[in-house]
Amino acid sequence: MKKRHIKRKVKTFFITVGIIILIVIIYNQWNNFNDYYLNNEMIDQSNNNDLSSNINYDELTILERLEKLSTQDNRINTIIDHYDDYPEELLDMLSRNIEMIDFVVDYPEKQGQVYSDNVGKITKGTIPLLLQWDKRWGYAYYGKSSIAISGCGPTALSMVIVGLTGDNTITPYEVATFSERNGYYLAGSGTSWSLMTEGANHYGVM
Repeated sequence: MKKRHIKRKVKTFFITVGIIILIVIIYNQWNNFNDYYLNNEMIDQSNNNDLSSNINYDELTILERLEKLSTQDNRINTIIDHYDDYPEELLDMLSRNIEMIDFVVDYPEKQGQVYSDNVGKITKGTIPLLLQWDKRWGYAYYGKSSIAISGCGPTALSMVIVGLTGDNTITPYEVATFSERNGYYLAGSGTSWSLMTEGANHYGVM
């Protein structure tokens, strides 16, 4: 009995470690994906517009980057005209990733709203790709910010939980709500790392 108990504890330990490693990998890959995309999107777009590839976009203001993008989508001009209606962080994200235009243009009207209580069809055992700025939950408030801007942690954890449990109702909004109510949201910096382990435990994947 004692040996069996020890084996069970060892097995539980390694399962827990494995899940933690999985969360870390997904969280880091998500951040790396965002960093790579944001750092390279403007350069790719400038090449498409025959602009100088020697421009350092990090030295341009958000407004200057948006003005350059406005040649690709006229809706950006509308956003520029109502610049103060948008969080600066969100405009910075848009200025580096024009694929966010559909989400951002509706932000003033839809901020604070949640449009789905599930992430859609998923396959248990497969980690889905979820976006912070998905219209289904990205407008929702997360502390003094929004999931689109500050919800990287909850979104990454949601991906892991949904993939491992097969429960498609554990959306980034659901995890962000749990995070905020239990003190994992940190104003100015986003989410405490302890959410990744304690949150995973709460949702039954550890």
